[in-house]
Amino acid sequence: MNPSSVFSASLITSLVLWLPSMVACLRGDLDLSVAGLRFLVALALTRVALGGLARLVNAYRTASPRPGRQPDPGTSDPPRRRREDHEPADLPI
Repeated sequence: MNPSSVFSASLITSLVLWLPSMVACLRGDLDLSVAGLRFLVALALTRVALGGLARLVNAYRTASPRPGRQPDPGTSDPPRRRREDHEPADLPI
């Protein structure tokens, strides 16, 4: 994921989390410094959480094969039959 999009998402999420504190600050029920500190805490928490989520998504993206790309046929041996596998003619009908 793009780091700027992760930061944008964390900024928007922190603003949503901080909204009740902002409303209380505008009404005069909460001091400005306390409201600012709450916003910084919300920003830090969402930044860490969404950053971890972005790392997890990127790890799964790089680990999974992309659709449409076939592995080279000469790089690996074809799968072999096991002893306990039955031939299609040996199966009961």
